[in-house]
Amino acid sequence: IIPSGVYLDEDGRAGAERTQRMGLQMMPRHGTRELRERLLGTGSHVLPVVLLFGFLSTYIPVSDPISPEVIDALTHPKSPLSAFILVLSVVALAPIFEEMVFRGVLFRFLRLRQGPRAAAVISALVFALIHANPANLLPLFGLGLVLAIVVERSGGVLPAIIVHALWNGSQLAL
Repeated sequence: IIPSGVYLDEDGRAGAERTQRMGLQMMPRHGTRELRERLLGTGSHVLPVVLLFGFLSTYIPVSDPISPEVIDALTHPKSPLSAFILVLSVVALAPIFEEMVFRGVLFRFLRLRQGPRAAAVISALVFALIHANPANLLPLFGLGLVLAIVVERSGGVLPAIIVHALWNGSQLAL
């Protein structure tokens, strides 16, 4: 599997049908105009919820399991290069990887067996628990639900990657 969501067959050719069957296509299966309408409609409902969850998560009175030294390193990078690497990792790489795993694979696998609602709840719960941060369990669960809805409505993981990147970027900015 290649990060772009393209699966290569044994002879090295792209297997678009297999990629779609596995739920790993990056772009939704809709036309450009329909995609734009779906993203704008979904985004206008989802973005405020995502930003609200991010804002509220800063006020949950649970101790953060991350050590003060790690928090200091994240909030006060030592050089411009380390700041760039931090932003790249948090805002780009983590959303791409996590969306491919949690929505591209887990959600779609569960959806075939349990239906979309159960798949959304289970994949959101696993997403929240895997972060191992009690302070953000509820906001991450909510984010996982929102991201599953985005994938379900759009038909691809790219819109969820964008929403996830916005979430991580807002968390980094706060």
